[in-house]
Amino acid sequence: MPVSAGQTLRELRERKPLVHQITNYVVMNETANATLALGALPVMAHAPQEVEEMAALAGALVLNIGTLSEHWVGAMLLAGKAASGPIVLDPVGAGATRYRTDTAKRLLDELNVTVVRGNAAEVATLAGREAEIRGVESIAAADDPAELARAAARALDAVVSVTGPVDHVSDGEQVIAIANGHELLGTVSGTGCMSTAVTGSFLAV
Repeated sequence: MPVSAGQTLRELRERKPLVHQITNYVVMNETANATLALGALPVMAHAPQEVEEMAALAGALVLNIGTLSEHWVGAMLLAGKAASGPIVLDPVGAGATRYRTDTAKRLLDELNVTVVRGNAAEVATLAGREAEIRGVESIAAADDPAELARAAARALDAVVSVTGPVDHVSDGEQVIAIANGHELLGTVSGTGCMSTAVTGSFLAV
């Protein structure tokens, strides 16, 4: 039986799940506050010495590669392998550099990622489709966003959320379009990353 977003939000606020986020320096405060605003509890633990323990305790794990470094990649892999709940991957800038692309693909290969949330160019890159990205901003993707979400979900074996003016979410069969976009979202750093944190918060329940 389908569960409404309202029911899930009520459950989230009652249960206050812990959401472990290994995310980037640019948005850490904003994603923590977005998580708190929903009613979940954020923890921004990055140290390899504690990520396995934290991930095992958390209701969900959010991985965001926005400010990559080698020790963070190692921590993400440790956390992902110890995670007891769903994993959300935000492949920030995949397609912009080989390091970002290879890191996102490695996380997908080695971890059981539940949801991939990215812009059209990031998702297209990981799904082997044509795309143009500049820095971390999507410039163009060859596919229609709905079809891209469906094809990427099949290719990556995960639910895929392609965010933009209209968000498209697919499990490889169904595609849901969510028209909550606004042009101002593109003028503020971290709104996509906040969407990833929100996704992790809901998955925790």
